[in-house]
Amino acid sequence: MAGSPCPALARLAALRPGAVAVPREHGALDLYDEEGRLIARMAFTGDRHGIAIDLAHLVPGLLATRCRLVILRHSHPSGNPEPSDADIAATRAFASLLRLLGVQLHDHVIEAASGCVSFRLRGLL
Repeated sequence: MAGSPCPALARLAALRPGAVAVPREHGALDLYDEEGRLIARMAFTGDRHGIAIDLAHLVPGLLATRCRLVILRHSHPSGNPEPSDADIAATRAFASLLRLLGVQLHDHVIEAASGCVSFRLRGLL
């Protein structure tokens, strides 16, 4: 199943042609408070194969913000937004960790040149 068009990437491509085809994965955690307000963003950069997130640094940051909801986003430089088995397994493990902290993983969105895939809309969360 192909990804849906991604308006955010379309805007980015219009501003910076070629910006969508980055040679490495980029990701972010958008952190929201109990009222749904964005309170912080944590950005990550990986290589063309993935992103390694250091939980020893991530957990204190999550606790310090007192966020209640997280949206995870990352890019697929291949242009294909379909989640890999590793994406699905890592997302489920991350959601379990967040639950222990009292935080909900609201969605994981994979962004690519050909569109976006929402784990929530796919029923993967």
